[in-house]
Amino acid sequence: MASIRKRPDRPKPWLARYRGPDGRERSRSFTRRVDAERWLATQTADVARGAWVDPALGRETFAQFAARWSQALPNLRPTTRELNLGVLRLHLLPRFGDWPLARIDVNAVKAMLADDLTGGASTSAARRHVLVLSTILAAAVDEGRIGRNPCSRVSCRPTARGRCGFWSPARCSRSPTRSSRTTARLS
Repeated sequence: MASIRKRPDRPKPWLARYRGPDGRERSRSFTRRVDAERWLATQTADVARGAWVDPALGRETFAQFAARWSQALPNLRPTTRELNLGVLRLHLLPRFGDWPLARIDVNAVKAMLADDLTGGASTSAARRHVLVLSTILAAAVDEGRIGRNPCSRVSCRPTARGRCGFWSPARCSRSPTRSSRTTARLS
């Protein structure tokens, strides 16, 4: 059951309360009644839909969760595992290590991507950073620590590449460096 109560002696007089699916009461104070009603409607709708996430679970820091995640990595090739752990250690932990999981949002991920690209990282490396972060946060979603993965809304498409293929003999003969190398190899 949800309720809103006014406490006139407080700086934030409107107290909104509800019971979570775990049976515990949750509450939050607001300065305006309309804000309390809006928050309460969102929380009760999330409970009814089964999309409610315990706010206490989202307070775990990224570093704590990433340490557990790195111990339980799925079966990866050793090189992939080392690459992902290196990205975590060198790029993600310095940036997000002290942050609560619930604080990492789409804007923080976009800022990381922009900083990587302006800081001289290649597009491929920046994409790898977002991919590893997305994998970690997907595990947090699976455990019910956050409601959704903020990386899923960040687009970091690969750069367009030229068409790959073999050179025709006519093109080889027009290219002086190519033809001189070919001639040197043949002689």
